[in-house]
Amino acid sequence: MSDKSLQNAELLKAKGNAFFKDGKMIDSADSGGAYAPMEELFKYKQRGGRSLGVGKRGSRQIVSTSCAQIVTWGTDEVISLFDGWGPDANFPLEMKDFSSDELSRVSFLFGGVGDARHVFGTIIGAHRALQTLPKQRRSNFRVHLTMLDLHPNPLARDLCILMLLDSLTNQNLAQTEILEIKATIFYTYIGVALPSYCFERLCSTMRDLKRRLSKQPFSFPDWIHVHTSSAVHIIDALNFWLSLMGKKDVASMLQAHTPAESLSTTELLNQPGFSSEYRQATLDHMNSIRRSATEAVNRLTEQEMRGLGLIDPDHNGETLRAAQKFLPNRRQKLIDRWVKSEMDENSFGHLEGEHTWYTSVKVFLPPAELWSRHPGFEKFRDLKAGDVDLTPKQKKSDKRQCTVGSSPFPDLSLDIFESPRQFELYNHNHKISERKPWSVPDAPAYSHVSSFFDGVVETLRKMRGRIKVEVIQAELIAELSKWRFGDDAGRPAAFPTRFTRAWLSNVPYTLLVPRDVPRYLGCSLLRNEAGGVQIVTPRPLPRPPSELASRKELQAWLTRVFVCTIIPGVAQEGFCAARLPNNLVAFIGLLVHLQQVGFPAHWLSDFLQDIISDNLVTEIAPYTGRWPIPITEISRRVAKRKVRLDPWLAELETILAMTLQGLPFAISLPPDFAQTPAEIGLFETDVREEGWHFGFVASEPTLNLIFYPSSQYVLKPLLASIHAAFEGHKTSAPITPGSYTILTAMEAFDRRGVVRWRMSHERVRRMIGEGWYMAAYRTDSKELVIKPVPASRWRDVGSAPAQPAPPPFLDVLPVD
Repeated sequence: MSDKSLQNAELLKAKGNAFFKDGKMIDSADSGGAYAPMEELFKYKQRGGRSLGVGKRGSRQIVSTSCAQIVTWGTDEVISLFDGWGPDANFPLEMKDFSSDELSRVSFLFGGVGDARHVFGTIIGAHRALQTLPKQRRSNFRVHLTMLDLHPNPLARDLCILMLLDSLTNQNLAQTEILEIKATIFYTYIGVALPSYCFERLCSTMRDLKRRLSKQPFSFPDWIHVHTSSAVHIIDALNFWLSLMGKKDVASMLQAHTPAESLSTTELLNQPGFSSEYRQATLDHMNSIRRSATEAVNRLTEQEMRGLGLIDPDHNGETLRAAQKFLPNRRQKLIDRWVKSEMDENSFGHLEGEHTWYTSVKVFLPPAELWSRHPGFEKFRDLKAGDVDLTPKQKKSDKRQCTVGSSPFPDLSLDIFESPRQFELYNHNHKISERKPWSVPDAPAYSHVSSFFDGVVETLRKMRGRIKVEVIQAELIAELSKWRFGDDAGRPAAFPTRFTRAWLSNVPYTLLVPRDVPRYLGCSLLRNEAGGVQIVTPRPLPRPPSELASRKELQAWLTRVFVCTIIPGVAQEGFCAARLPNNLVAFIGLLVHLQQVGFPAHWLSDFLQDIISDNLVTEIAPYTGRWPIPITEISRRVAKRKVRLDPWLAELETILAMTLQGLPFAISLPPDFAQTPAEIGLFETDVREEGWHFGFVASEPTLNLIFYPSSQYVLKPLLASIHAAFEGHKTSAPITPGSYTILTAMEAFDRRGVVRWRMSHERVRRMIGEGWYMAAYRTDSKELVIKPVPASRWRDVGSAPAQPAPPPFLDVLPVD
């Protein structure tokens, strides 16, 4: 029954993938649900947590996920972009095929870098790649890694790790200092609490970082570069953490920490959610593994038995004859461990004993050489052998030795051993460490994480002068736009703007099923697996018409993108998060790109002309529910109607007046539009924040500006009626055309400082004369973010150079 059940699961999975590739996501979900319990038992931690995404691959390759979130602990399997996209996506760069020029400018972009695990994995991969080259070509090899993130807090922590790693490249350090630095990296990277000596070293590193970032120019090791604009926000994060010294206690932190339970296969099978069919299939699978393991162990040669510790496990010269009386028991233990390692994920790295320890104590074990500083920790040697249990006194002794440096407490109900398992898997796959069934480290989690970072340090030592790590705090789309047009004055001109490969953790919603991506974006889809990574490769542009969507299809898609940009839905948190294109600036940029793909210019100009003339008639409606958007939205239609677009025309006027001469298609601006860049001004005002917005994610691009005459409207009902007005429906207060204006993009936003935007001088003069107000609101909750500001307090600050408009974010408080 086992083989049949497992075959059925694989068939169902294949069927789900086929539906996914054809865009039939509902069918895919139904098929996937049929094998979900089996998948959860065998593979959930290895594969179930990945997000879908769209990327590019070729000479310049991009892989991405669509998970738009900030997390304290990374959840991705560690990858090296030299080698592919993860443990099950081996896709190495063929370094031998690179020209000397290409070898000198190998570059990688990490957009939404988070905890930088992929950066560190790629650094290790760089040294491995160097070793594959002939010696005479190695002198050409140079690697540039760009770490970019919107959030300054992860970057501040990443910089702490980078500086600690740099200190380890000094080969003259005392052994005790090396252990303390490595322990500090370990606890900072994956721990909830730190020993006091690690906390002191971390604080010293943060103070040193502040000094380095306060100098002009910045003072960093030659392999680290921090963007000039990033310092202020990174220093804010460091100041916040340093301000907590002495204010928080470890008991409160550990009380908030609930490590996820790790159930054995037997315990999982006894859960009420498992049907008898799946329970029996799992038992059959486990018995099949046991039979295979027994056969393999019984076939071992003497040399193989010695290598596995079946003979002479203590290395005291035991002979085969002397081992005979112990072999049956040792073989059985090896078989049991083999089966357990296949069924229980913590067994791979000998983490099950430390997991038992952690469940009680809630801290990881430091290296054994430091146990003397932690009374009771030496008992772990007995615990891992199964000889003793922890006592309440030993649990308490650990909590006295730890210090925390974070507040308020984040969500600490998590699988804290996920990262050590992922590092162990990376180490095993990249031959950094071996899996030794009979050798259980004294500090298993530490041994895996430490071995991983040892690989990073080795690369930094051996590739000094060949590797550069760049750190930028910025929004991905806006920063890429700056690089494309050469507008980032704070970034060295020699730094790459095109990359060999890239990892993008957060990408905008395309509103396309995977099979249609090539037809609209002019690329080839190389990999398309349900629940996995999508990889596409760029192709020469423009593409022939036969490969592209029809005019009717293009217009329907562009209409959907447009209406979902100006009337967006509501983002969810975590792995259900998704993003739409940022704003109307991005939308115009999309039109420009589509002309490069090969769509006729008059298709694009006709579509845009209908919008700026407020003459869009369509059957497509915006989706205002919670994201992600159901696949059924692609085919959903409503009665054809003319939608109302006048609230967004002022922003389109600004964009088109400033870009008209550079557009690759012809547009006739309406007579009341500004016609030249000189007619557009830059304005700002001081603001005060409004409300707390509980239940909504602060880092989502949900802010719009609204301008309105206060004598005519009450703001909150006006915000609630925007969608109805767009549809042409009656509202509680009649809204006449041109009576309010919305901007989806702004030049700068600080809810406790200044808001800056662009608009035509003529419109602003009229608003000032009529006593208009400006306010900022969230598009998801329709709540105010700043108090309304009268036009009399707006300031004209001149025609400052235009920058790529970032998506409107609430600032993120440094709490992680």
